[in-house]
Amino acid sequence: MKRLREFDLDYPGGDLPRRRDFRQQTRCVTSLFERLFPVFRTEKCWKILVECVSEVGKPKLRDLLGVFTVQVEAQVEDFLRLDHEGKKGWALDALTRGLDAVLAQTGWDCGPFQATIEEVRLNRLANYWQWRNAVKSPGKGHSAAVFCSHQVDRCDIILVVYRSDGTETHRTCLVSTAPDEFDYAHLLGCLGWESDSVVFLENKEKDKKWHLDLRDSAKLGT
Repeated sequence: MKRLREFDLDYPGGDLPRRRDFRQQTRCVTSLFERLFPVFRTEKCWKILVECVSEVGKPKLRDLLGVFTVQVEAQVEDFLRLDHEGKKGWALDALTRGLDAVLAQTGWDCGPFQATIEEVRLNRLANYWQWRNAVKSPGKGHSAAVFCSHQVDRCDIILVVYRSDGTETHRTCLVSTAPDEFDYAHLLGCLGWESDSVVFLENKEKDKKWHLDLRDSAKLGT
């Protein structure tokens, strides 16, 4: 059995740069769906890929090595002219129609899919989440947490500091990347404290650090 855990939109009619740009700009919605989707096991499908095409030429579900691929009619040129909120709504609609097509041809229980779509809407399509648990300072007077704000055009890595009573005292965007896990995931390596007043985030490669000094709220050198 495979766990279905990945969902994506694709633009097979575009050249490579436009295709990649389309995927990145829709990724904030598809990754939000992934985070909220419960454990769901299938015989062999681990990913659903929805191809956005001007005219559906392949109506049948295709199994590409466990990637269940369907086509939906969706005008990507219209998508590219929308503002950010419009793009998120467009992406959710395309994903929903693609999932409906998959469900119609597989007979899977539609409940988990419909519930996740509703939860995405309840979140107002905002892909904002905390990375790991907060880390306390050596003296236990503060704690720090890292949040990711995955938007249409970028992903912001945000450091937030709290007093022991839960009051937020500091918030700063440490770094912004392209809106793709390949660009930001490697930055999330280790969150820690160098002293009671200096907190840091280190990347996975251990060759880059971002600091916040609570004494002056200044972000120090990377």
